[in-house]
Amino acid sequence: MDTIISIVRQRIEAHPKKIALRYKRDRKFKGVSWGELGETITSLGCAFLDLGTRIGDRVAILSENRPEWAYTDLAILSCGAITVPIYPTSTTKEIEYILNDSGAETVFVSTKGNLDKVASIAGQTPLKRIITFQEAPSADPLVMLFDKFLEIGKNKLPLYRDPLGERGKAVTQEDLVSIIYTSGSTGAPKGVMLTNKNFVTNCKASADVVRIGPKDRYLSFLPLSHAFEKMAGFYMMLIQGAEITYAQSRETIFEDIKAVHPTMLCGVPRFFEKLYAEILNKVIAGPSLNKNLFFWAHKIGRACLKRRLKRKRVPLHLAVLKMFITKPISKKLKALLGGKLKFFISGGAPLSSEIAYFFLSFDILILEGYGLTESSTVISVNSPRDFKIGTVGKPLSGVEVKIAPDGEILARGPNIMKGYYKHVKDTETSLKDGWLYTGDIGHFDRDGFLVITDRKKDIIVTSGGKNISPSEIETAIKVDRYIDDVLVYGDRRKFISALIMPNVANLEKYARFKEIEYKNLEELVKNPKIQSFMERRIDAKQVDIPKYAQIKKCVILSEELKQSKGELTPTLKIKRKIVTEKYKKLLDSLYEENIS
Repeated sequence: MDTIISIVRQRIEAHPKKIALRYKRDRKFKGVSWGELGETITSLGCAFLDLGTRIGDRVAILSENRPEWAYTDLAILSCGAITVPIYPTSTTKEIEYILNDSGAETVFVSTKGNLDKVASIAGQTPLKRIITFQEAPSADPLVMLFDKFLEIGKNKLPLYRDPLGERGKAVTQEDLVSIIYTSGSTGAPKGVMLTNKNFVTNCKASADVVRIGPKDRYLSFLPLSHAFEKMAGFYMMLIQGAEITYAQSRETIFEDIKAVHPTMLCGVPRFFEKLYAEILNKVIAGPSLNKNLFFWAHKIGRACLKRRLKRKRVPLHLAVLKMFITKPISKKLKALLGGKLKFFISGGAPLSSEIAYFFLSFDILILEGYGLTESSTVISVNSPRDFKIGTVGKPLSGVEVKIAPDGEILARGPNIMKGYYKHVKDTETSLKDGWLYTGDIGHFDRDGFLVITDRKKDIIVTSGGKNISPSEIETAIKVDRYIDDVLVYGDRRKFISALIMPNVANLEKYARFKEIEYKNLEELVKNPKIQSFMERRIDAKQVDIPKYAQIKKCVILSEELKQSKGELTPTLKIKRKIVTEKYKKLLDSLYEENIS
């Protein structure tokens, strides 16, 4: 079986002049051909050999998405070493933990801020060198500029080119590609060991479902340190010969989309929630005529969609209305997304069905999938030809999925991890007889689509014995444009309560509109008018949730949850245990009075 580096080498030889990567520099997007990519990988690989890098050595990358990330990762693989990605937003403590646990002796960093973080803890880690992508003055003997490292490799080409080629040929499908650390939402991060076989089979099976090919263009903005992006937005694109462009930053995504005209994008639900809220904010703030026309267009599109999904004929009058009312607005929305987009892919957390239906009403398709870092990453995904909103699609070819008696989803296949690095007991708990115990609860519907209910550890059991899925409630509530996030609470309690993280900008706009006076955010969220307003919006989002599972009381927070405080994972998921413990007294106070 081919390895990632062997497939990349084949692409380089077959299409040396075709563009592989793009990035923005000096206000223009510049292209990197497959031939240029190959030359850089080879030079960096020679530099690694000159350093004495051995087969199986771990090399860390702490950086935002950029071409140097790709060069470095592929060069690491070319000499038989293993990449250890670290989120660029990681705290110093998190970085220190990963460097020590992985035993990485070399780390590549992007910004001066990350260089300073690493330099401050280097003495407590096995680090022997820090290589920085950006020039930053440093007297530290451990620090070297990336350009200098690349130059060393170029100078050593005659000496190391052949040995590097032999290293690449010696890499097998069972050799590790990456040790990717879990987000730590349920405990200390664990290093997931993923092989060439894991990634290559997962990339090819996923590409077959969503039909990615050499003519596709992809905009990369999810962190490459995230297993989802590393597999779907990097390796899969390289293997299929698609073109990758790196977004400048999270703030420039829509500017970059218009310039790049991508044919597909991968995002996490938070991205789609923000896009949805931004569209609604602009529509609602606009002229009444435009606002009424937009919502009429959405209503028409939704009515047509309902019939289409049920395989029913769309009445002529609806089809005509869609053509003249919905389609022009759909065209404008698609133009905002570059005009060439075939579909989005959503993963990493549950996507609200309301958001999926909203976009599809305007003929913008979001394909939801499911997987874990431990499954490298896709277990199932919807197809453009066979999809069902509210599900995560059907299992990939070659991947077996079954439901345990307690509802836990088990998966088996060539994509399942080798195990957790240095964590034998955790590996034995998660992998049994080849089956990965995902920790997620779900079921298959009658058409064979997989439905995820919640994390097994997060299920709430009320004092009345009702089993409640917090993620279902949270996903429904945080669609509201006045709410950024939600944490549901109520295990062994009489009713469900919640912490609400408001969208501050929208809430302040509402307060100004209603002429509500306040000195600070804390005073605003405690205002009875604001609390009543938020409660009404929460109630409106719970109409499809059973009464026993509905939020009866809530606390609106005036302070933002932060990764730096250990409250959020690097992927911005709430660390449920930590946040619940921090606000436990406040949450418990909601139960001091009985609800009639």
